[in-house]
Amino acid sequence: MQAKEQMILNERRFGRVNWLGLFTLGQREVLRFMNVWTQTLLAPLVTAGLFMLIFTIAIGPRRGDVMGVDFTTFIAPGILMMTVIQNAFANTSSSIVVAKVQGNIVDTLMPPLSSPPMSTSLLIIRSEI
Repeated sequence: MQAKEQMILNERRFGRVNWLGLFTLGQREVLRFMNVWTQTLLAPLVTAGLFMLIFTIAIGPRRGDVMGVDFTTFIAPGILMMTVIQNAFANTSSSIVVAKVQGNIVDTLMPPLSSPPMSTSLLIIRSEI
């Protein structure tokens, strides 16, 4: 009798991927983003603006065109990509560290999610936000 109960307890109730768990994890991260939107949207805009201002003032007047393109226009895409990559990393790592410090990392670790879907969902959700 005990072997049958053991087998029933070990049955997997989800398919290969726990879509409900992934959706719930994504919803939690989106709600977290909505609470700190000034840190994730406003701060990068100010930082990129300051980089553009300083590079334009410090290097712009002395620097001529770069391959026929104005220096400010040439450097803008690089600063934009630097800001996007920096915030994709910062949002992903800070969310995990803050959850650990606040003690609610258990909410992330306890659901029946295996590590590949959890890692993939966290990276996709946090890099898109």
